[in-house]
Amino acid sequence: MPGLFGFGARRPAEPAAPVRPVDAEATSVVLPRFLNAVAQRESPVLLDLGPAIGANVSFLGERLACRLLIGDVYHDLAAGRSGDELRESICGRLERTVTSALDGVLCWDWFDYLDRNTAKAVAEFVSSRLAPGGVVHGMFSTQPGDLTSYTRYIVQSPSSMTCRLEAAAPRQRAILSTRDLSAIFPGTKIMDSVLLKNQRREILIRKG
Repeated sequence: MPGLFGFGARRPAEPAAPVRPVDAEATSVVLPRFLNAVAQRESPVLLDLGPAIGANVSFLGERLACRLLIGDVYHDLAAGRSGDELRESICGRLERTVTSALDGVLCWDWFDYLDRNTAKAVAEFVSSRLAPGGVVHGMFSTQPGDLTSYTRYIVQSPSSMTCRLEAAAPRQRAILSTRDLSAIFPGTKIMDSVLLKNQRREILIRKG
């Protein structure tokens, strides 16, 4: 009697492991211009607002002989921080991390994850630490919606990168127009703005 006392009974199927999104390859129009601008500077200092990625550290170090600082905005997002707590935590980490003038900043798409007050505070911090002639590279969404993942951008060449999606707690996407960007990055000018196929604007911002 296979059902007696549960012996021989069929075990319930275990839930399938979530399927990891397939990495995508992307071509960048603005990143080469960012790299060329930074390459003109001696011993440049860069800030990456994303998490540390070994391939990027190696690529940027070999190409630019730069010092790369890691802002890791995702650390605070993954911890579930929001509002004033998120703004204070990110800005506090940036204050501790950035101790000299910056020649370049890689924002990637991290501003899509920040509420307006936090985005403004981070942008103002970046602008205040950016050296004259320093540049900022970023991608800013043009479409509202919910974010359920974040992207690790892994640079493969000056104009190509691998986009690796990682699961994340749902978050409403922030939208910043070109006018918004001009306002929250004081003392800077938008040098390039390219609309990508994924409805993001890839932008190069320069100070002074």
